[in-house]
Amino acid sequence: MSRQWAVHRGLFCLGIGVLMVFTVGGDVWAQGTTEPVKATTVIEVGLAEVLKLALEESRQIEVARLQVRAAQHALQATAKRRHPVLSNQLSQSETVTSASGGAAFANLNRNRTTTVNASVTHSLNNGIAYGLTLAESRLQSQSLTIEEEGDSPDVEPWQDPLHTNTLTGFVNVPLFQDWGETVNEIPTRLQEVAVDQSQIDETQSQLSVLRFVAETYWDLVGVWETQRVQQEAVKLSERLLAENQLQLEVGTLTSSDVQATETQLVRERQQLLNTENQLRNVEDALRVALNFEQLNVSFYPQEVPTLDKAILPPKELLSRLWAKDTSLQSLQTSLERVRWELVDIENEDRTDLDLEVSYTLQGYASDSFQGTTYWGEEALNGFQAALTWTVPLGNQVTPNELQQKRLEREQLLLQIQDTKADLQNQLNTALRALTLATQSVASSVRVRELTDLQLQSEIIRLQEGQTTSFQVAQFQQELSRAREDEILARIQYEKAYLDLLILTQDLLGHYGLAVEPTSNSVE
Repeated sequence: MSRQWAVHRGLFCLGIGVLMVFTVGGDVWAQGTTEPVKATTVIEVGLAEVLKLALEESRQIEVARLQVRAAQHALQATAKRRHPVLSNQLSQSETVTSASGGAAFANLNRNRTTTVNASVTHSLNNGIAYGLTLAESRLQSQSLTIEEEGDSPDVEPWQDPLHTNTLTGFVNVPLFQDWGETVNEIPTRLQEVAVDQSQIDETQSQLSVLRFVAETYWDLVGVWETQRVQQEAVKLSERLLAENQLQLEVGTLTSSDVQATETQLVRERQQLLNTENQLRNVEDALRVALNFEQLNVSFYPQEVPTLDKAILPPKELLSRLWAKDTSLQSLQTSLERVRWELVDIENEDRTDLDLEVSYTLQGYASDSFQGTTYWGEEALNGFQAALTWTVPLGNQVTPNELQQKRLEREQLLLQIQDTKADLQNQLNTALRALTLATQSVASSVRVRELTDLQLQSEIIRLQEGQTTSFQVAQFQQELSRAREDEILARIQYEKAYLDLLILTQDLLGHYGLAVEPTSNSVE
């Protein structure tokens, strides 16, 4: 199946619209006309559907999701690092040792040892480590005698083997350094911070992609509406040209009047061609953002710019902004990371004093694993206790690392305060831009209405012979500019509102979309 068919099926499943052939056209939104511009195959889409597609298809967002998954797997590996370890060993050795006594030049013993052991060790979250070791050893020996220096040794037969069975248990307790669950879980806490940071990075990628997609979508809306306006201007110029040519034939107009109208028509057709090329460029940008480069159809936007936007009070917006802003969250995550690194360095600065205790049960027999019957004999058992105290002499590294982390913490606290102030300023700027955009829309609507009335009056005067086609063309050009200015003002208003939604991270909620947060829990 080709990629184009796969894309079409995905679009149908997501409900963005239906593939259809239709014609579009008309005036700006205030007038609501829908006369055709150009027949073409298009997909009718709303902004919510486009944003949903961006979340599902964007390669940039997918890269960020993979980073989150990688961080979560690293967290799982770190959290489950404390597990029992089973070690097995098989060894064999032969050694020759000197034996005292006797009149010979050298009395020697040759020992052959075969050992099999298995050890299980485990460490707890509080730093205590413990384990058991079960060992079976088979020992054979023989005597060697060298009567005189330079003689060959006399070798006696191997003695019967002796089997030794031992069971050793040990416990290692860190008394100061490395003691406690808080210290021993630092790697897990740091990895949790890494997961949080990866999720913040994912949110930043989503906001970046969604901002671009939404801005491109509104650009698409503006280009479509500009195309409608310019098509209306072309139709009007064509009608005026036809009427002027008739009046030229009857002698009520001069050829210069007809040329002025024809020049205006050529200019407007050229502007229409430029707008159509701009439309293709905007659609290409949208397809790339949605990972639909091979989708050979046009997009027709369903959204209509409106001014009835619900805006929360500034204090509530600021509260939401401080709670959701990714730059602020990233600083707080860094502050959490530094906090755990400080705990780790402070642990390294403690006295390193470890207590290790072991107890061994030992038995002997002539056959394998028969010596366990002696494990209850206290005379054959043994123990060992060791207290290890490590003192670094002239250590200047740890104190300097502590000071570095404390300064880094102070720096982050100041950056958080500065970021909050900057966010408040950004919010005030966004609200002012929205207010200004509202006023610009109202002004552009009024200018367009007045210019339209002037054009209609001038057309009536032309029909009555009281003006020239040049004057009509001038008013027509003014009306086209007024309509395009209104379109631009409405699009700028939508983009100003989009900036506010992006700033407060309310874009997905505004369009009824939700992204399920990735759980940090380790199964």
